[in-house]
Amino acid sequence: MQQEQIKTLIVNIFTGAVVVGVFVVGYFVLFKKETEVVTSIQSVARIAEQTASIGVEIDATVKDLTELSDAVSRSKVFFDMPAFSNLENFTVAVPSEEIGRTNPFLPTAWKIKMKALEEAASKSATQQRATQSASVPESLLGDFDAGI
Repeated sequence: MQQEQIKTLIVNIFTGAVVVGVFVVGYFVLFKKETEVVTSIQSVARIAEQTASIGVEIDATVKDLTELSDAVSRSKVFFDMPAFSNLENFTVAVPSEEIGRTNPFLPTAWKIKMKALEEAASKSATQQRATQSASVPESLLGDFDAGI
């Protein structure tokens, strides 16, 4: 009985290995990218040229990073200066206000107040014009009956 269990276990392991092997081979067959085979001197020269240009770009990046590191260290010196540490904070706290209105289509209080002021100003200007026109003497108006 035990020999049958061992035999079944070995068959199952072998079957699993074959299935995994089929999946691995299928993956490499379907998804493997074609590698470029170097067959000529021109392709070798082109690859060497690409490698050299990448090296130049890496050198420029390293140079930029060292300059950035130096700039950061110089800026740290600025923050340690006594003139910077003696600066005072003059910020003013802005009070929070309620946002929005219950009815946004109603005019705001300041608009109502401005409209009232405009109406009062226009009434006083109208009254001033009426009093000025009534106080003009007739001698200045001229004689309209006789003609101009």
